[in-house]
Amino acid sequence: MDPKPDYTCFRVRMKYTGNDENKDYSKDAWNRNEVGIWYGAWSAEDFKSALTQSNPKRMLNDLPAQKLIVDWEVQSQTVKMVERFCNIRDIDWIYACFGEAIHFAKVQGPLQSEVNHDFSINGELWKYRKIVQKKVFPLPQLPDFYRLIPQAGRGNIFQTWGNNREALRILASCQDTNEVANTFKQMTDKERLDFLGPSEWESFCLGYLILEKEFLPTGLSVGRTLEGLDIVGRNSKTGHSILAQCKKDQTIEEIDQKFIEKVEPYGVKADAYYFAYGGLKQPFSSRVNEITGKMMESWIQSEPGKSYFANFFQSSSDSKNTQR
Repeated sequence: MDPKPDYTCFRVRMKYTGNDENKDYSKDAWNRNEVGIWYGAWSAEDFKSALTQSNPKRMLNDLPAQKLIVDWEVQSQTVKMVERFCNIRDIDWIYACFGEAIHFAKVQGPLQSEVNHDFSINGELWKYRKIVQKKVFPLPQLPDFYRLIPQAGRGNIFQTWGNNREALRILASCQDTNEVANTFKQMTDKERLDFLGPSEWESFCLGYLILEKEFLPTGLSVGRTLEGLDIVGRNSKTGHSILAQCKKDQTIEEIDQKFIEKVEPYGVKADAYYFAYGGLKQPFSSRVNEITGKMMESWIQSEPGKSYFANFFQSSSDSKNTQR
């Protein structure tokens, strides 16, 4: 017997921005048990017919309604996006982000459209699929790093990859936020450290510098500072600059030479840290402090790392239970 196929998580955005209108229909559509798109005056049946042609885009653009009602053409990437939407399987999960929550469901049935649907706007038909098995995960009841999910990705229908994929698969496998919390609690420290993505690793390293190295920010955002630098600030006691780079690669890597170039002009007036999760291949300047994932795993076994790590995976709703 063939193994059961693995499921995928797809983000669905339902924001209409045509004809000077800018409205998010996600909540309204979700309440109707629908998720969908617009992209023209063509119908679901038109799209089904177009896929049987050698040039689906041309057929959609040649439709009288498309020519008369909208003043733009359907693009090839739109055809691919709609086809991806149609091909979401009943084992897959879709999610939408609205109301300070991540909402999950499964699609059911084929693409549909109605001329008189409430969401058909300015001649553009609402093309939708029905949804079932809805569940909701309020962001305040999830670990803080889930707040990155609503900001991630582009497009109205897209498949989630990278660390966000693993974070979403945890939600997909759970029924509520209590199950999510228990899932993280059952992980070992190493598994939770492995789970952190690049952004979460940067945040975690920043916490280490604050707790252990008297770090104070000086106007530059973490991960969005300068080329070759992820964290820039000062030691509150010595006044020395603190410069850091964070790499979440699981394998042993070479040090980024741009980081060395940035650090060298500071001389002894800077404390430099290279947070290489998998470690570095060869020694480098003694002025740069290498901190690996294994070192962090050791750090979180005692205070202050232990409490900090516990808080990292808690939600605001259960933070009152954190042991200090």
